[in-house]
Amino acid sequence: MTPYLTSSIDVNSSEFIEVFDDLPLWSAPFGLKILESVVLRDSMTVLDIGSGSGFPLIELAQRVSPGSRLFGIDPWTAGVDRIKRKASILGLDNVQMFKGIAEELPFDDGSLDCIVSNNGLNNVQDDEKALKECHRVARNDAQLLLTANLPETMQAFYAVFKMTLRQAGLEQQIPELKAHILEKRKPLADWRALLFQCGWLVVREDTSSFTMRFFNGSVMFHHVLIRTGFLPGWMKLVPQERLEEVFALLETNLNKRAVREGVLPLEIPFVCFDCRRE
Repeated sequence: MTPYLTSSIDVNSSEFIEVFDDLPLWSAPFGLKILESVVLRDSMTVLDIGSGSGFPLIELAQRVSPGSRLFGIDPWTAGVDRIKRKASILGLDNVQMFKGIAEELPFDDGSLDCIVSNNGLNNVQDDEKALKECHRVARNDAQLLLTANLPETMQAFYAVFKMTLRQAGLEQQIPELKAHILEKRKPLADWRALLFQCGWLVVREDTSSFTMRFFNGSVMFHHVLIRTGFLPGWMKLVPQERLEEVFALLETNLNKRAVREGVLPLEIPFVCFDCRRE
């Protein structure tokens, strides 16, 4: 009898609850584009760069052919440990995790069939070095799939932030705000040029967007994604001695906008690049 008919998963176990349904909603729209675009081959070798807490790596590991091997790499210790535990509990012996960075991949030259990165390669310290590393470890005609949010991300929020800085007499911080936006959110043309420079041919470019809606700015600032992924960077844009004052004003301005519009919408445009190694 086949294994899946004889080894059931106990949905009431504490172990299953620990690994069930913890996909960050932020990651989902990006990662679904990757899952739609992966070329599924027989016995493929796949690397997920910036695996986070396991999406889309764990999902992809359950869709590939028998004999396929999947690797994940991330500098986040807690995330690496969590993925290892998920793979163990779910019986995914085709998954292996590494703690590390994209600029220094622990793989031989030309050893991978497919590399995916769900909002990962846009957050590395040296994206050019990382993409060249991807090229080194990829086989000829290997697939690279990466997603990244674009400079227009949360445009409504940043417009209010910019207005708030002016109101607070901090116009000198506005260039830093613009630099902050572009630091991890390249324009499409910049991505195309960088991929070409690093030896990757873009065969498909799929742009899309989704919207996160909040009751107002006060609610938004308490959301776990904002508190962990965005707020630390925003705080660095304001002088420490004026932090509470400026953010109180920013919160008030966001709340006023939410009252006028009935909601505070944060649109997130993003791209999925489907590339081949040249």
